[in-house]
Amino acid sequence: ECPYQEPSVTLFKGCQKGDSVKWLQWHLNRLGYICEIDGSFGGATEKLVEELQKNSNGQLAVDKRVGKLTRAYINSL
Repeated sequence: ECPYQEPSVTLFKGCQKGDSVKWLQWHLNRLGYICEIDGSFGGATEKLVEELQKNSNGQLAVDKRVGKLTRAYINSL
């Protein structure tokens, strides 16, 4: 069970740091996209988000942003 609350805002490189980004990083790790859970959406996290979106079989736009659709996709896995 993820210890961080799911964000209600779109996450992207350079956005506000904190638990919202930790939620994303925790789930990336759960799905095998290994990164440090540091709460900072930097280049490494952006690259993994892009990879996740590319691997979604066309369900997600590859925009490197984690909005409502990407969050729903992550939660469905």
